[in-house]
Amino acid sequence: MNYVLPGMGATSAMYAREWQALEGFLFLDWPSGFAGESIEDLARLLVSNHLLARDDLVIGSSFGGMVACEIANQRDMPGVVLIGSATHKEEVSKILSLLNPIIDLAPVGFVQRAAALVPGELARMFRQSDPRFIRNMCRAIFKWGGVNDGRRVFRIHGAYDRIIPKPLSADLVIDGGHLIAMTHASACISAITNYQLERESQSRVVSSDKRLRLNE
Repeated sequence: MNYVLPGMGATSAMYAREWQALEGFLFLDWPSGFAGESIEDLARLLVSNHLLARDDLVIGSSFGGMVACEIANQRDMPGVVLIGSATHKEEVSKILSLLNPIIDLAPVGFVQRAAALVPGELARMFRQSDPRFIRNMCRAIFKWGGVNDGRRVFRIHGAYDRIIPKPLSADLVIDGGHLIAMTHASACISAITNYQLERESQSRVVSSDKRLRLNE
């Protein structure tokens, strides 16, 4: 099964149109009322709620990609897909990292009310987000240890992303910004499909090698 996580202030509704036509994909929302204060705690709850297994593939946008990495850490998954996301806190914009110490002073509720004046699906999702969740997870990002070594991280990134600047290790760079999962859905889906074919091919090779060794 393929599990897809949204951004921090978003919901599964960010994956519309082309995304919804995919088979074998489950688009998750953040757990309602989650009061944990770490990405590790959030990942553990998602693993428990959805019975995530080692052979599953987790895909995440922005903050969701960081949670996807942590799920991969905990379930020892061989790979993970990030869309405009980070593998370590050091990849997040330095401006945002400087704001981290004063996140408790940020008027999240006020900003959410102001978002009512902004049209569009993303603004609607942000208005409905839990302010406590946003504050806790903003702090959690800068306490997170990052993805473990030895994992295949397939990275799709926007060339003009200012929230998480384009990493040198990006597998595919799209002519867009931070919201490419929404603005360039077709390109993201095509890249993920190709990555899945690569995984399946590698899995067949590994299985074949095991059979040969058993027959020796």
